Amino acid sequence: MVASLAGMAAAWVATGAIGMVALPLRHALVWVAMAVALVAGWPAEVSRDVKRMASLVAAVLVALALAASSSTVVHTLAVAVLVAAVAREHTGRDRRVLCVVALAVAVLGVFRLAYLAIPAMWLAAEAVGGWLGGFAGWLSGRPLAVGATFAGLDFLILMFGVYFGWLVATPRPRLRRALLAGAAIVVGHLAYLAILARAADLAAALPVAEPPAPQTRYAPPPWHWGDALRSLLPWNLPLVGAAIQLLVAGLLFRWTTWRTGDEDEPQTDTTSHVRPSPHVRRALFWAPVALGPIVVAVLGYCFVPPRLDGKTVVAFDAEGIDWSKPAHGRFGRAAGSGFGMLPVLVESLGGRFVRSNDLSQTDLAAADVLVVLPPSRPWPDDRLQRAWDFVRNGGSLLVVAEPWTHEAGWSSLFDDVLGPTAMRVRFDVAIPAAAYWEYALEASPHPAGVGLDDAHNRAGLGEAASIGISSPARPILVGRYAWSDPGSDALLTEKRRFDTGERLGDVILAAEQRLGRGTVVVVSGAAGFTSEGIPQGYEFVGRLLTYLAARPGTPHAAWRQVVGLFGCVAIVVLLAWRFSPQRLAVAGIVLALATAGVEWLSCANSKILPGSSDAGRSGVALIDGSHLEAYSGHPWNSDGIAGLELNLMRNGFLPLVVARLDEAQLRRAEILISIAPARQFSSSERQRIRDFMERGGVFVAMAGADQANALRPLLEERGIDLPVPYLSPSRPFREPVPIGRYPPLKSEEYYEVLRFVGRDGHASSMAFHARWPFECRLDDVEVQDYENRPAVAVVPVGRGKFVFLADTGFAMNKNLEDAEGEMVGGARENSAFWRWLLARMTDRPELLPPKPSEGKP
Repeated sequence: MVASLAGMAAAWVATGAIGMVALPLRHALVWVAMAVALVAGWPAEVSRDVKRMASLVAAVLVALALAASSSTVVHTLAVAVLVAAVAREHTGRDRRVLCVVALAVAVLGVFRLAYLAIPAMWLAAEAVGGWLGGFAGWLSGRPLAVGATFAGLDFLILMFGVYFGWLVATPRPRLRRALLAGAAIVVGHLAYLAILARAADLAAALPVAEPPAPQTRYAPPPWHWGDALRSLLPWNLPLVGAAIQLLVAGLLFRWTTWRTGDEDEPQTDTTSHVRPSPHVRRALFWAPVALGPIVVAVLGYCFVPPRLDGKTVVAFDAEGIDWSKPAHGRFGRAAGSGFGMLPVLVESLGGRFVRSNDLSQTDLAAADVLVVLPPSRPWPDDRLQRAWDFVRNGGSLLVVAEPWTHEAGWSSLFDDVLGPTAMRVRFDVAIPAAAYWEYALEASPHPAGVGLDDAHNRAGLGEAASIGISSPARPILVGRYAWSDPGSDALLTEKRRFDTGERLGDVILAAEQRLGRGTVVVVSGAAGFTSEGIPQGYEFVGRLLTYLAARPGTPHAAWRQVVGLFGCVAIVVLLAWRFSPQRLAVAGIVLALATAGVEWLSCANSKILPGSSDAGRSGVALIDGSHLEAYSGHPWNSDGIAGLELNLMRNGFLPLVVARLDEAQLRRAEILISIAPARQFSSSERQRIRDFMERGGVFVAMAGADQANALRPLLEERGIDLPVPYLSPSRPFREPVPIGRYPPLKSEEYYEVLRFVGRDGHASSMAFHARWPFECRLDDVEVQDYENRPAVAVVPVGRGKFVFLADTGFAMNKNLEDAEGEMVGGARENSAFWRWLLARMTDRPELLPPKPSEGKP
């Protein structure tokens, strides 16, 4: 019983049903629950049989490895494999209980596959979730609007799978037990929903910590249990629903008389007068194993071309759209709020970007994709008709929306351009549980969203509205852990609080619909298309544009949906027919591996490759985001790198934060930047970096001695000696003394100020945040301090260069510029330094601040 309940709990954690949990914590919780299931269900007799022991250990290891996947489908199937492997080694009642749970978890995994891949299934689940929420709200006296996630559909799918298996595995008569058990499941679930409906009341009733006494220096506020518990509301209230259903399942398992016999359970009681031949029975027995990869390929495989070569993107150039790029003299968030880098991204992908203020027939005739950006005014009828005719005749329309605003005749409503579709941008603000949508997103198997890393906001989302859809529209990107705040007050007041009755969970952020022979896609947030958002969101934006320009086949095709749906049903029916835990374990492994493999193959065939083949002049600057770097993922956090990205744009580069060091991307890049990585570079990655520099690329590494372990192999190759900062007392060497920071004139901040000299002999300042001493060859010193110690090293490598600064925070906002554009340390010296360094390293014209007037200090 303990093993079965632990398996059920692990399945709900794996699907994300217990609420918002970061992926690393989700992995840990699933592994812990699987360990509990394994220890509690370990069969004593298996140790006497070496073959049985080996097969069980192998299945357990495979299940634990599969549980490391970020896919909820693979994660759930891993739990089913483990429970089935343990069930195979038991007999009698223990075997039946574990078999019932293993089959129910497998059904939940197949349901998650169909839910994510089949739009009709998604819409049906949302409708059921909305009905459940409305009914529970009526019972509790508080309105409740929820989607499938917070409505607890995963709880019900698993519980009713257990329920039906439990009924079959118990002796007749069953009617009384069926009614009582079914009522317990339903009442327990409605109780959870009633509690969820009062989440805002519960949060308001919790005590608030007293404000701390005024302090001269910042100190974190004291911990208080009321504040800690409030942070879980409503995001983790589904834990209550999971606890209730586990209690019900425990009662079913514990106080029930199970059927006797040695046959595997559960299985159907129906018999046939015509028995199939042994070959047919054997084929049907193993059919789920063979059917799984086919269904996954049909429902999951997709691809997009890597570039826009030969394609034309036309943007409606409405009055009021900001097309400015970040420029010298403009600092802070305002410098990156325009769409000026969108044409640069399109052109770096090989496409042609055209701005049209009237959408003339000539412009549309040459277009592959029509892009509509905010803000907008009501469209004239003739312009609307031309846009709709363009789509119906085979064109693609991308509508980039935003939360509704209205000022001086400008608005961000797009109902007129979306008129012929079943999609509407709602008058609300979609607010995520985490500030920048970390771990809050869920993407369907679509070329734009497959394999999207939601841990670092790779969609570039910021302020967004929600999208209302109905068939035949289908979702592409969903904010699973977000809520819909009606109106636009959340933007105007910046106060974000979940209130009773607001839509909770499964907020649609991007959707698609076929219209005639063309396609319409709407994205409810414009941040990823702005200059500030493109470095993080280029992959999502680029995939959308290449998909709309090429329009390859997708899993949303009608025939694939029908085949996939029947295939999922067939897998469940065949697994339940003549049930065998061995077959379930094998089928689960094959289905999970197929799901992971198809996702990997789709990602590999959906790479976006900005830049030209002439990497030395591509203008692409890659910022490594794949090795646990020290910078923050929040753009304008003091440890963020939005300031660095804007400085790169000011100097003619297209900065992109990459989730992997891909060889194809490196071949098209001019600069690669690494900021204090914590994860070691593999030998193949180090070789890629060497080849990158040999071809003429510039590798810029920044790390203080206390955060440079991952970079040390690369530093040692280039003759740079950065001492190890922490030594044991037994070592005969002294620890290095950090140089630290010095106060510049007229500033209370502490920075070390050095001077670098241009080709014309004119010197300008630069400021370190926290520099460490290092040694290198004299010829490799590019900048040195007043004591002749190296500050910036540049080592020639082939046709490229290796640049090193021993300061982790040098390129972060706290040492460059902040969101308001205020100066750091009372000067703009570091912006000028980057301007000088980038020109010097890439042989571009050198630009320095004007020389000071004669007679002035």
